[in-house]
Amino acid sequence: MPPVASISMRGACLASRLGEAASLLREILLEPRWDEAAFLRLKQQTMEAVGQEEAYPPSVAQRVFDKLIYGEGHVFGNPATGTAESLSAITLDDLKAYHDRNVSPSIAYLA
Repeated sequence: MPPVASISMRGACLASRLGEAASLLREILLEPRWDEAAFLRLKQQTMEAVGQEEAYPPSVAQRVFDKLIYGEGHVFGNPATGTAESLSAITLDDLKAYHDRNVSPSIAYLA
């Protein structure tokens, strides 16, 4: 079973600017810039955060608990932020392919 994922965005605007805000949301989701430098920066930040979590006892306990309850092969048995190994392996092309397969107005909703 593939992992369940979601993208959540929130914002605030004047009612008179709702159309512009919706257009901006559409552009962000459906026309990403795919900036290599930004990708590498965010990947590094995430890897550093994962490294910090591995040194924080409550995070370590939660990871062990999740693996025991769900099993190593289950999506809930692994941290949502990933591991150092999984993050190292992700490329910008992986993100592009994921976006092409999973981001579509046909499966989106606006609340």
